[in-house]
Order: sequence, then structure tokens, then C-alpha cells
Amino acid sequence: MRSTSRLAAIVAIVALTVGVLATGALAQSDTVTFRGQINSLNDSAASANATATLDESTNQLNVRINGQGFVAAPHAQHIHGVQSGQSTCPTVGQVDEDGDGFASTPEGQTTYGPIQASLTTEGDTSPDSALAVERFPTYETGTYSRTIQLSQDVASELDRLHIVMHGNDVNGNGEYDAGDIGMSPLNEELPFEATMPAACGTLTAQAAGGVQTGAGGTAETGAGMTPLALLAAGGLAVGGFGFGLRRAVNR
Repeated sequence: MRSTSRLAAIVAIVALTVGVLATGALAQSDTVTFRGQINSLNDSAASANATATLDESTNQLNVRINGQGFVAAPHAQHIHGVQSGQSTCPTVGQVDEDGDGFASTPEGQTTYGPIQASLTTEGDTSPDSALAVERFPTYETGTYSRTIQLSQDVASELDRLHIVMHGNDVNGNGEYDAGDIGMSPLNEELPFEATMPAACGTLTAQAAGGVQTGAGGTAETGAGMTPLALLAAGGLAVGGFGFGLRRAVNR
């Protein structure tokens, strides 16, 4: 009777352990986190940091941007990039073809590529909303947060892409106006200041687990373990319980 009870207990523990490890492996493979430092462009005072978490099962991307130094006016912002290619954030000197001292949006796109998604506050998030001024954040609170739907093509290449934020109050009067630089090359009804790139940053995928200082590798525990490591741990656990199982049966 004691052997039977001991056997039942061991089997239950094995089943529970394998279930927990399998659940951890599945959870690990469902999401990928990207981070980006969005640096000033066109001598703007603006910068930001972004965190984006992709649900690989649905291609939904939760984007959170913390901005600072932005004028209290709408800031168009997009995910840009060249799919299956290389794209970079420019310097003014690289792309200023007309010699006006600024990188316009058409000039900037020669390095950071076309729009792949529009980071609006509501409604459509496709490239069609690139200039939906009324649906972009003002950054008066400093934070933008929204979950958007991506296509499979864009979701699969996020670590090749960039976040570009537009709107630069060049003359420092607290609003967008034509001033000395005129109207936007994208829309003659908008001032150049409103569509000028103000900040750009690369999205970079973050490795699962933490780096163990001085160990030259990754320290993987709990939810931070890779699926392979979890399976290996599961094998060790089952092997150990198997030894106990044989002892229980032989008693």
C-alpha cells in the first residue's frame, strides 16, 4: 500500500513538473520585445525611448514611447524601413540634397525607407494615415501607448525597421508655421516644420533572459529560459523522478 501511494505521488509530481515547463516554453515563444533609442534629428530638442512588444501569434504590436523636448503640437510618427533590406537613420549632411540645412521627409526616406505603419492615437494605422495630423499625439504628457495590428511582412522584420517622429519648431515660437522655411514638400497646406523629421531610432530585438556578469553567456531561469533549456530541465526532472519511481516499485 505504501509503495502504491508513493508511486501515485511521484507520477503526479512528474506530470505537474512537465506541464509547468511546457507552459513556460510556450509563453517564451509567444512574444518578442524590441527597444529603440530615438535620437534628435534636424537639431531638434526632441528625443524619446520606445518599447514595442510583438505577439507573434497575432502580429499585434504594443508600442510605448516616452518622449521629451517636443513642442506641444501634433507629432506624426511612423514605423519606417525597407523590407528585406537595410535602412538607417540619417544625418542632415547625408541627405540634404537641396542645401537648405534640413533633412526633409522625402530626403530622410532615402536612408530610413518608406512608411510601414502609422503610430496614430486612434483609427487606421496604415501608411494611408501618414499625415492624419489630428490623430497623432502632442506629447504634452510625454507618453504614447497603443496596440496596433501589423501585417506578417512587417512583423517578421521589425528589427530592420525604425521609428521616425516628425514636427520641429525651428523658430522656437511654440507652434508650426511657415517662418523662413516655407511649406511642407509633402502637403502644401502644412508648414515644413510640421512634417520635418525631428527624431529617429532603430528597433532592436531584446534577447530572452539576462546576461550573467563575468560568465560570458546568458543566465536563463524561469520564464527567461529558452524552450530548449526548458526541455532539457524537464528531461533532468523526469529522469530524477524516474529513479525515485524505480526505487518505490522495487521496495
